[in-house]
Amino acid sequence: MRIPCATMDAGCRNTWPRMPSMRRGRGRVVSRYQIKWIAHGRPSAPRTRIARSMSTFGFRTSHSSTRVLRTLATVVLAAAASLIADAADAAVVISEFVANNSTGLQDEDGALSDWIEIWNSGASPVDLGGWRITDTAANPAKWLFPATVVGAGQYLVIFASSKNRAVSGAELHTNFALSSGGEYLGLSQPNGTIVSEYAPSYPPQIANVSYGLTNDLLSARCFLAPTPGAANAESPSCSLVDPNTGLYITEFMASNSNGLQDQDGAFSDWIEIFNSNGAPVDLGGWYLTDSASTLTNWAFPTTVLAAGARIIVFASNKNRAVSGAQLHTNFALSGGGEYLALVKPNSQVAYEYAPTYPPQTADISWGLSADLSTQRCFVDPTPGTANNESLPCGFVAPLSVVPERGFYNTPVQVTLSTTTSGAQIRYTTDGTEPTATNGTIYTAPIAVSTTSVIRAAAFHTGLQPTPSVTHTYLYLDDVLGQPAVIPGYPNGTYDLGGGAIAIHDNEMDPNVVDDPAYSSMMIDALTGIPTMSIATSVATMFGGGGFYDGGAEAPASVEI
Repeated sequence: MRIPCATMDAGCRNTWPRMPSMRRGRGRVVSRYQIKWIAHGRPSAPRTRIARSMSTFGFRTSHSSTRVLRTLATVVLAAAASLIADAADAAVVISEFVANNSTGLQDEDGALSDWIEIWNSGASPVDLGGWRITDTAANPAKWLFPATVVGAGQYLVIFASSKNRAVSGAELHTNFALSSGGEYLGLSQPNGTIVSEYAPSYPPQIANVSYGLTNDLLSARCFLAPTPGAANAESPSCSLVDPNTGLYITEFMASNSNGLQDQDGAFSDWIEIFNSNGAPVDLGGWYLTDSASTLTNWAFPTTVLAAGARIIVFASNKNRAVSGAQLHTNFALSGGGEYLALVKPNSQVAYEYAPTYPPQTADISWGLSADLSTQRCFVDPTPGTANNESLPCGFVAPLSVVPERGFYNTPVQVTLSTTTSGAQIRYTTDGTEPTATNGTIYTAPIAVSTTSVIRAAAFHTGLQPTPSVTHTYLYLDDVLGQPAVIPGYPNGTYDLGGGAIAIHDNEMDPNVVDDPAYSSMMIDALTGIPTMSIATSVATMFGGGGFYDGGAEAPASVEI
């Protein structure tokens, strides 16, 4: 199973490793997002389980009600015992293994054999006698455990050495060894139920670095400090990058609307490949793909990537693969999230975003941190250069404003909220942009009874703020009665230059508003046509350099 980040918000997991899928029942796969039940027991079996138990124990319906009750009671007890045993069995997982052991744990012969750790994370002991472990999905019973009780919370280490030793109480050795290039690995009960597996295969392994489950059983990762027979050491962080290739996808953009342009002037998606090796690498024969089932989707032409260099490939669907020219894949990236991988000429995955990268935000890139250990987003994309990690990339959840902008004739209480816990909301009523230091801190609903412009944004340390939102509340009686002179606004005359002047007049023409021929229809007329509200500060509009008197451009919020 692979566990993705649901969002790009704070707290999103920073790696997307493959992890084992967990199954329950006979051939019945549990949802790929349900893992915790394996550690803490599982839901009740379906009702058909009772029928199977009755058949197993040889009971059938009797004409005697006493016999029926006695039979059913026995069946219920048997079924309950079976469910309890199954719950304990489901708590057993392959928690850690080393598939490339050259300096670590030695077996009883002094050999540096591969090893596999089994963890009983449940509250009851489990006898593994008859259980099976395999490196071949088509042969689940490849190696059988002898009678071996693993206590509650305890660990068992077996060696994947091909020595095939299965004697109770002695050191255990499977009849197969693990592949450092990645392969299937699964554990199943005597009845064939798979309880823990790395499918379709675990990723290529690094020498003397283990791979397995985090201690909460929620994801899989590598561990720099293997701990056979003990809880996994999740610190320090561990890069999933294969150091034998040194090539990885360090950054990409799957929703490009205003960023890097290709040679045609199009805002195509793009992918950055980085060579961390100390020597140049010819990418000829390597592949990029957005499909886990088609690893050879798009092939590089002969392209020498210098040591420490980066190359940009546009994911544009234009399919251009000419050496020395701008490169374009035959696929585009999905902004909703999908698989993405760099593949070696031998069809082995060098680096992948699996099972998918998370949904993307326009003009924000996704990729690897400088130490290659963490996947994250970047609000300042840097195609062709090292990623900029100085800016946080989590986002405060969008603001909710109730009631929204519009025409009103009675007072309202405006509430502002965000689902991000601990966020601070600031708002302004003078047209200025709210910032972390500008605006009133929101603590209670805002009373609005006259034409008002509320601009608001939410802020949280370590997160990007929400974009500011603007809601204009129009009271049309105020519009009709707006005075010619408004405190804080330019009033009086206005020098147009050349001896010409203009008069600042902020009111509607009283000759129209007060005319009996028109006054009764003014409100209907104002609401009968589209209305546009342009909100900005007084200084931006009327001050030096403001767009009112100079034709310059200035930031503003527009509502229709």
